[in-house]
Formats: sequence, C-alpha cells, structure tokens
Amino acid sequence: MLAAVLATGAVVNWKLFDNTRAGLLLAVLVAIIAPGAELVIMRVFQLWHYTRPDFLQLKDSSLDLEITAWVPICYFFYTSWIGNLARYLRNEIVYDQ
Repeated sequence: MLAAVLATGAVVNWKLFDNTRAGLLLAVLVAIIAPGAELVIMRVFQLWHYTRPDFLQLKDSSLDLEITAWVPICYFFYTSWIGNLARYLRNEIVYDQ
C-alpha cells in the first residue's frame, strides 16, 4: 500500500515538475542504479540494512542483499527535483558571469 501511494506521488511529481522524456528516463535509471549501488555499499561496508525488506531478498551463503519496495520509488521521486535544481544553478552560474 505504501509503495503504491509513493509511486503515484512520484509519477505526479515527475508530471508536474519535469514532464520530459529525458527526465523520465533519468528518473527510471536512477531508480534502478541507485538501489543497486546501495546494495553494493551495504554488502561491502555493512553500514546499514533494511529491517523489513519486501522487494528484493537475495540470501544464500555468500549473499545477503535485501531492499524495501519504497527505496527505488524515492529515488525516482526526487530525481526531478535534483534536475530542476541543476538547471537553476546552471542558469545562475551562466548568467552571473
């Protein structure tokens, strides 16, 4: 239920604040790649773990990788905000010089 609400919010957020194909592609890529990077960091450094993983659970003798469903959605959600911030900063830097 939480993942469905967050996913709906993420799509509405993208539609309102970005609404470009490039923005959608970037958000999808970030939603895939960033949790993968988290899994590597969790495995290598063992700094944190998700207490109730429900999305990805890979367990055997050598792997113990788990992630919750809302993590990729959150990455998708804030990608358009980061993109807009980058555009704003680029415009400020270009026009200030």
